[in-house]
Amino acid sequence: MSPPEPATRRAPRPAGPTAPLFTFRDPTRTTEGVRIPPAAEALEQNNTPRLYGDPAAWAVVQGIRRTLPDWFEKDVAGAPLTETGVLVCSVTTTRPTRRAVAAQGVQGRIRPRHFAASGPGLLAGLPCIVLGFRGPTLTLTAPYADIADDAHALARTWLTRANCRAVLLVEHAQPADHLHTVRCHLLTPNENALAGAAGAAGAADSAETARAD
Repeated sequence: MSPPEPATRRAPRPAGPTAPLFTFRDPTRTTEGVRIPPAAEALEQNNTPRLYGDPAAWAVVQGIRRTLPDWFEKDVAGAPLTETGVLVCSVTTTRPTRRAVAAQGVQGRIRPRHFAASGPGLLAGLPCIVLGFRGPTLTLTAPYADIADDAHALARTWLTRANCRAVLLVEHAQPADHLHTVRCHLLTPNENALAGAAGAAGAADSAETARAD
């Protein structure tokens, strides 16, 4: 009997050319001795005494804001914004968070809000706090390219079980030193519901549609 063939890895789903891309950089990047103001620091300006987030989490918020079309709240299967799930794929963090946690760890105590902000769950949680989503949330600590099929399957499960009426699937990656990217996909229950709304607002507003028949 011949030996079994080795298992082949499933090809990841393409990101889709219409998915908006939000890019930001970690600190410490310089050009000819002149420091470039990094977007990561600009994102941290969103922090307040009552609300603190990692720059990557704020980037996810911005990426979602860029993805949601004008018709989303009223036309996606009649779903209000609150019935939206957030699913994030990420395997990296940012320099500001690593430095803050490391510096405070040496002192033997980490500020509670910094500790909470350094957890991967905040990538999916902060958009819900800021934008008012009340659907299921999850951060998968793996590259999107490796778990795209699993992420889409989970999103379909949420939709078919009526856990939510739409899912925002977010990719956070660090393709190069200092550089971070965030790409967001809007997944809805069926093509028809999305196509009817997209026809009025422009199909380019939508990144991708998930079937949940």
